[in-house]
Amino acid sequence: MFAEIKTHGVSGTITLNDPERGNCLNAMGLLQFQQALEDLRQEKSIRGIIITGSGNYFSTGTDLLALSRQMKSDPLDRNNSDLEILVEVLLAMIRYPKPIVSALNGPALGNGAAIALAADIVIGCNATSIGFPEVARGLVASFAAVMLRMRLGRSAIAPMLLTGESLNAKQACELGLVQEVVDSDLTWARSHEIIEAMNDTSPQAAQLTRKVLYETLSNSIETDLRSACGTAATARFTLSACEGVSAFVDNRKSDWDDAYSGE
Repeated sequence: MFAEIKTHGVSGTITLNDPERGNCLNAMGLLQFQQALEDLRQEKSIRGIIITGSGNYFSTGTDLLALSRQMKSDPLDRNNSDLEILVEVLLAMIRYPKPIVSALNGPALGNGAAIALAADIVIGCNATSIGFPEVARGLVASFAAVMLRMRLGRSAIAPMLLTGESLNAKQACELGLVQEVVDSDLTWARSHEIIEAMNDTSPQAAQLTRKVLYETLSNSIETDLRSACGTAATARFTLSACEGVSAFVDNRKSDWDDAYSGE
């Protein structure tokens, strides 16, 4: 099971559980994650949700190995169901009736970072990094761009998306993408502590507070996310994407000159 659920008192934890593959995201895994959110939504005793990863990563983002296989099997056929499901997952998180905390046990990359940033609160550690390497793979970090715009201005976002470089925990905290940085073995514990602190507050008031925070953004974000889905899907058809993804899988440097000249 990719999305494992555990409950601890008033908190419910969803663990992205494919550590050997960096908890990368595919359509099936995203569907399981979406169902886990729904299952915990219906649990009245659960006041808040913690999302974390197993192993050394929070999530490395899109399953590039699966994408590479798809590109090679039929260059004209792209099953973009993972992108379509990701739209629904991010909207579900933004419209969720309970607070969500991302406990970043390690790097959160690409669409994995987009999921992390859809939470209300992000807790990091020394092993945490946040990055958007899509541009180095011939892809577009369009979902991340939408999530980043909820938190930062264009001048802060552009360098991250255009260079593909990652921020460490301290840098992410200084920008406001991460609210606290704790010891590596305390990310979940601190997240749970935050949820526990909400136990003395009104669940209905908390739900209405989230509504106030996101209601004015919700409709525009839905439009932006659906547009982002189209952009990400279009990018997968380019020669640059074929070259960038293949180079990543083959562990070699991308040859952009050939890819660009053939566009």
